[in-house]
Amino acid sequence: MKKKKKPVQAEKKAVRLQKAKKWIANYQGSRKNIAGNYKLKFHVDILTAVNDLKDIGVEFTEEYLEAVKKSEQDRIKKKQENKAKKKGEVFDDDYEYKNDVFAFIAGYTSGGAPYGTTWEELGLKPYASADDIMAAYDRIFKEVGYIDWDNVKQIMKSWIMRINEAETLPDGMRALNFNIYESYGVELTGSFCYAPFGDDWIREGNFIPKERSCPQLAIDETCCWKEVLEGMEEIIFELVQELEDLPILQVKHITAGFFDGDMILIK
Repeated sequence: MKKKKKPVQAEKKAVRLQKAKKWIANYQGSRKNIAGNYKLKFHVDILTAVNDLKDIGVEFTEEYLEAVKKSEQDRIKKKQENKAKKKGEVFDDDYEYKNDVFAFIAGYTSGGAPYGTTWEELGLKPYASADDIMAAYDRIFKEVGYIDWDNVKQIMKSWIMRINEAETLPDGMRALNFNIYESYGVELTGSFCYAPFGDDWIREGNFIPKERSCPQLAIDETCCWKEVLEGMEEIIFELVQELEDLPILQVKHITAGFFDGDMILIK
């Protein structure tokens, strides 16, 4: 049977906007909270909510748009801080969470029986070393489509560093965009203009590096585009922070996203 083609971002947006027109016609909530309510209704981020509402005729003040941008930047920063905190956690080798059957005891039933991940499921003998346990988890994750984001980040970082060494950013460059595409890669372009809501400026392509594309991100094509977008958003945010002094990144605005979707403001 022929594999069903997944809808592209533009198609998904068109369907969403059709529903949005009906939703806005019956909206009875606060004008102040319209973008937030739209976000919850259609399960999108706040910038996408504002973009969609503008597309169907809702107007916003410049002060409101600036507040939305700052809120989104703060959200990404908070996610990054939480991720860094989680990565800093030390592997707990306390035997309180292990026994002869379970490599990790997640909890206990009402009758007192433990449940969790067994040594057999990991393919290990009881009380294997922390390194062996982590290696077993890595193997399992890869089998179920797990994305090694640390590896993806290193690939991205090396690519950006190569562009920085080979290219000189033109004077007057205002914005860079990391365009994510299926299945799965990313490309970098720059523009002399920038608009916070809309993507016409991205099409200008005033700066196109020779190695504009990084086609091999080690992300399986079966991975969910939403998971990929969220992970790439965090990685690009991290790299922009870590490489803030890199000449190639010396622009006022940096965005990321699927080209046929809505861009996420990174900087």
